[in-house]
Amino acid sequence: MANSREELLNEWSRKWFQFIKDTDDDKEWDYQELSDNPNITWETVKSNPDKPWNYILLSKNPNITWDIVQENPDKPWNYSWLSQNPNITWEIIQNNPNNRWNYLDLSSNPNITWEIVQNNPDKPWNYGILSSNPNITWEIVQNNPDKSWDYQELSANPNITWEIVRENGNVTSLQDDNYYTPLDDESPIISFLKENMFTKEDGKVLQAKMFTKEDGKVLQAKMFTKEDGKVLQEKMFTKDDAKTLRENIVRDIDEKIKCNENRLCWKLFCVTIIILVFIFIILMMLGFILKSFPGIVKG
Repeated sequence: MANSREELLNEWSRKWFQFIKDTDDDKEWDYQELSDNPNITWETVKSNPDKPWNYILLSKNPNITWDIVQENPDKPWNYSWLSQNPNITWEIIQNNPNNRWNYLDLSSNPNITWEIVQNNPDKPWNYGILSSNPNITWEIVQNNPDKSWDYQELSANPNITWEIVRENGNVTSLQDDNYYTPLDDESPIISFLKENMFTKEDGKVLQAKMFTKEDGKVLQAKMFTKEDGKVLQEKMFTKDDAKTLRENIVRDIDEKIKCNENRLCWKLFCVTIIILVFIFIILMMLGFILKSFPGIVKG
C-alpha cells in the first residue's frame, strides 16, 4: 500500500512538473519556492538536475525523508530547515547527535511532544515556537505557568478553541519579563520607528529617482552601439589608408626632387651659355684689336 501511494505521488509529481516545464518560457516560476512545494518529490529533483533547486527550502519539503538525506550526503542539506521537516523524528535526532540540529526550528516539529520536552530539559527548547506546536494543549500551558509561552504563537495553535479564549479573556501574559511586552504609541521605540521607518512617501520619492525602463531606453538611444561602431570603423584611418598616404607622399617627394634636378640643369645650361657668349665677345674684341693695330703684333 505504501509503495502504491509513493508510485501514485511520483506519477502525479511527474505530470505536475511537466506542466511547469511546458510553461517555463512564458511563466516566471520561482524554483526557490518550488523547492518547498509538496508536489515536488525527490524523483522530480533527480530527474531535473539542471533546475536551480534550493536545498535550504528542499530540506523542509515533506517529501524529503531521512533516508534520502543519508543517501545523498553530497547535497547541501540545511539542518535548521531539516529540523522542521515532519519526517524527522526524535529517534533520528537521538541517533545522529553530531548533526547540527536547530532546537528553535525543532520546537515547531510536529513529532516533538511535550513528553519529549520534559524528558530532555537540558536541550535549548524555544517555548515561543513550542507555543504553536500542535502537540501543546491548553492544559499543558496551564500546568506550566513558569514557561515562557508566547500568546501570539499560542493563538495560532490548533488546540486553542474559542471557548478557551473566551474563558481566559483576562490572561495578558504568562511570559517572563525578559520576553517582549506590548508597546504603546508613546513609547520611545515606536516614536523612533515612526521617525526612521521607510514610508510610502519615501518609496514614491525613491521611485521618482530610480533608474527606470524609460531611462534605460533613453540611455540606450544615446549609447555607442554596434552600428555606431561600424560607421566609425568605415570612417577610421586604417592601415590601407596609411599605406596609400605613404605612397602619395613618396611620389610627391620624387616629383619635387625631379623638378629641382630639372631646374638645376636649366640653370647650369644658362650659366654655360652666358660664359660661352662672354668668351665669344672677348675673342671678337681681340680679333678686332689685332686687325686695327697690326703694328702691335710686329713690335
